[in-house]
Amino acid sequence: MKNAIEAKINLGQLDEAEALRAELDRLGAMLERPWVLVMACRGRALLSAARGDLSASYEELEQALLLHDRLDEPFERARTLVVLGNVLRRDRKKRAAREALEQARESFGQLEAVLWEAKAAAELARVGGRGPATSELTPTEQRIAELIASGLSYRETADALFISPKTVQWNLSKIYRKLDIRSRTELPARLAAEHGSSRPAGSSQAGTG
Repeated sequence: MKNAIEAKINLGQLDEAEALRAELDRLGAMLERPWVLVMACRGRALLSAARGDLSASYEELEQALLLHDRLDEPFERARTLVVLGNVLRRDRKKRAAREALEQARESFGQLEAVLWEAKAAAELARVGGRGPATSELTPTEQRIAELIASGLSYRETADALFISPKTVQWNLSKIYRKLDIRSRTELPARLAAEHGSSRPAGSSQAGTG
């Protein structure tokens, strides 16, 4: 059903897509399973975007991403990020769109979902403009790097940012690559070199865990 909604929207059959979306909502209310609720949120987001209501679409996607933290389904999370990237692109928020689509593409690559990785890459190409420099951290990556460098564990960092420990670890792998380091023990010094006096508090004691 989740694929059918998107297909109907792509064909301009919004009334039929709405009927499928309503059925997902009914199932979500009845079963109260996170994956059904995620699909319902994504369906509502797609319909709202198709109707030009980007604010409503953002709200649904934000809720979907929160629900994803309760699931161990990286493929579906990446699909939600593709939708978010598209909505952000339509709203001319290029940097945020690139960030969402880059995350999606990387996730699909890790899962060896070749066709979906290509789809995310194609959507990324539609954003246009210049992406961030390879070593430039996104705001989320920067905050995670600062918290880990200050000595917090994965779990403590996840709790502070209301995300899952797996999301922290996934972002850290990107942070290490961008900063050209291999472990958290190198992180405090690398951040200090990047940002000078703006290094995270407590970074001199970090890196022992």
